[in-house]
Amino acid sequence: MFNLSQAPLLALLLFTLAPAYAEDIKHITWATDHWPGLTEANNTGLYDVLIRNTFAQQGVVVYKVDMPFKRLAPPVRWTLPAG
Repeated sequence: MFNLSQAPLLALLLFTLAPAYAEDIKHITWATDHWPGLTEANNTGLYDVLIRNTFAQQGVVVYKVDMPFKRLAPPVRWTLPAG
């Protein structure tokens, strides 16, 4: 489960990075899994509002795609060096 205490860190990251790259970007696609209270199908979750409003300040339109996490990120395979 996501630790809600990390939300301020996410907000700081978004507020810091959005102005740096917004000059060339007019829209982004944000893919996310459903997290109750944080990402909702009707775009009322905490992250939905935070991300949309952060990028809107720079004129960037956010398109959201809801999909299961297993489809969002490829599996990470950790291998140790031989020897």
